[in-house]
Formats: sequence, C-alpha cells, structure tokens
Amino acid sequence: GQAYGVERMLPGLLAQQMLVHPAHDLRMQIAAAAAIGELHRRTATLAAFNAEMLEHWIDEPLHLIERANTTLSGAAYNREAMRRLAEELYQALAGRTLCLSWVHGDFVPGNILVAPGGGKLMGIVDWELARPDDLPLLDLLQFLLSMRVLKQRREMGDIVRTLLSGPEWLPHEQALLDAAQTAL
Repeated sequence: GQAYGVERMLPGLLAQQMLVHPAHDLRMQIAAAAAIGELHRRTATLAAFNAEMLEHWIDEPLHLIERANTTLSGAAYNREAMRRLAEELYQALAGRTLCLSWVHGDFVPGNILVAPGGGKLMGIVDWELARPDDLPLLDLLQFLLSMRVLKQRREMGDIVRTLLSGPEWLPHEQALLDAAQTAL
C-alpha cells in the first residue's frame, strides 16, 4: 500500500567542483546549458498568457513577499512598489504568446553531475521542484545566478541587485542566454 521511488546512483562530480578550474568551469556551464536546453526544446509549447499564469508567476510570489515585508519599517513603500511591479508585469504579458516547457525548478551546480573536466554532463538530480508549462529561461537564469553566488560568495539578492543596477552579464553568460532563447 506504499508508493516508492526507485533511483540509481549516477556517476560524476558535482558541477560546483569545476569552479576552481576556469577551463573546466566554462565547459561545465556550456554542457549544463545544453542539457537543460534540450529538455526545454523537447517539451516546448506555445501558450497565450492567461489568468492562471498571472496568479502563479506574479500574484503568488508578490503575496509571499508582502507577507514577509509586513514586519519591516518600509512596508508601505514596499507594498506600493510591488503594486507597480505587478501592474508593469501584467501589462507586459497581457495578450502575449509565450514559450513554455518543463522546467527543473532548482537548476543549480549542486544538482548537476559532470564528468571530470566538466565537458560532459552525466546527470541532473533533485527534480522535486520540476513542473510543466513554465518559463524555460528561468532554469538557465537560476543556474547563472547560482554560479555567481558560489564564485563571488555573495547572497543571491545582492547579485540580482547588482545585475539590475549596473554591470551586465559576462560575455559567455550572455552567449548562453542568447543561444537558449534562439533555440526556443
């Protein structure tokens, strides 16, 4: 009467072990982006932006942030900023057709196994947050941001804030994002 999941151990090294060698690191990033991109391409569909997406992608996350912000002194300002953000996102997405696919949901170096040298992906683990019909570039963005977290030893929020206000993606990161977008 019990359900069980049977898995087998995959060979390989955690992708984050490649960070100490720049050449291995770059090969690993290319292999990881190619692998997740294949999942996205094979499961891609087009869908018109709808109320369910609005709720899942905009309203639910903003409600979580709002609940966390109620104890902060600037909560009124944050609430107004979030309302403006929601409006901008609604307007930007209304009437658009989007490419959706299965996403991993936690595509970070600790969930990626590679061969020594980083050039071959051996497996992707921890699929508990995987879901269909989501935005495929979120996996790659999460991967690139988490790479910066590990390399720079900074918090994700600090890295996102820096990217939003200043330096752009590194050339190899931009190339991976452009290739993923083009493939979809």
